[in-house]
Amino acid sequence: ALTSLYNGRRLFLEPKGRSHRLAGLAHLLCIVAGAIFVVAPPYQCLVYDVCLGMLGTAATLTAARAFPHKTLTNAPGQSGTLSEHAYVTQGEMIEHSFYQLLNLIQAVYLHSVTWLVDMPELQHRNDDISIPSMARLSLWPMLMRLAAVWMVTAPWLFRHRFPVNSFSANWIAKNEKEKKEGKTPTKTNSWLETKLYQIKKWQYVFYKHTILHGLNVSIAFPAVLPAPGSTQQTSDIRLPLSSSWRIFWVCLNASYVMEFYLQSLVKRRFISQRSMLGLQRVLMAASSLSAVLAVKDVVRPELCIISVVMNFTNRGHDVTNIMFVA
Repeated sequence: ALTSLYNGRRLFLEPKGRSHRLAGLAHLLCIVAGAIFVVAPPYQCLVYDVCLGMLGTAATLTAARAFPHKTLTNAPGQSGTLSEHAYVTQGEMIEHSFYQLLNLIQAVYLHSVTWLVDMPELQHRNDDISIPSMARLSLWPMLMRLAAVWMVTAPWLFRHRFPVNSFSANWIAKNEKEKKEGKTPTKTNSWLETKLYQIKKWQYVFYKHTILHGLNVSIAFPAVLPAPGSTQQTSDIRLPLSSSWRIFWVCLNASYVMEFYLQSLVKRRFISQRSMLGLQRVLMAASSLSAVLAVKDVVRPELCIISVVMNFTNRGHDVTNIMFVA
């Protein structure tokens, strides 16, 4: 934060790439605001999440447009987000925009579910006992729940139109090429960079099949529904309004943008590579811990496991796989 403030003029106000600089600044300020005001009323949470998703997407797309990285290629086994000698390519920027859009769509989905179950209390015809939230969810037709899951998963139908940058390429690609050529494999990244990429890979698997697919299906098809008239209180439907989710959502979005922003600070020599890797570790730990705390009582583990199995046995068909899980 101090580095950004001290170098704010050079980072955000230079003419080159001004659209991206302003979009990035607005996105960073939005994240800071979310960190300060963690809990807010429902309407404010929705507005904030939509703004955060739109600003994140805008910052990514303006970066891809403003900077001439279309012809930039890194050496095999190097990604611009962690490597000291590589640069963020346009393909990485465009791919990142897909996941920013996923965040936006999931936020709208979770808030929509919250609003639907918090509609004015339904009443029994013969008494005054109101139906609690989860019981009202059980009244949703099956097709409505399936349609909701399909709509939040539908963006994956267009995943093939976005670039794909494999995490494992950062420690496999160059070594495999050299082995085939009969050469002794050389180190492309430092030991720490390689380990961070490996951790990021499994973080991504957890994100995709627990935070994304697993949670979306779990919200639409909760494991236990209390009987009508029950006074049992449930919190999973109000997940996007809970303090644990608000903290996680800020951490997730901060990790997304900082992965690129910190690399920019290194390239501009505002911070060192060592400092960047240290901050990356803090962000990765914070986002992972907050994710577990946010969904541990909501997500259904069996659905996440099935999602992972389907992913590895039926690759490239995420919508089909998740509808099977649902």
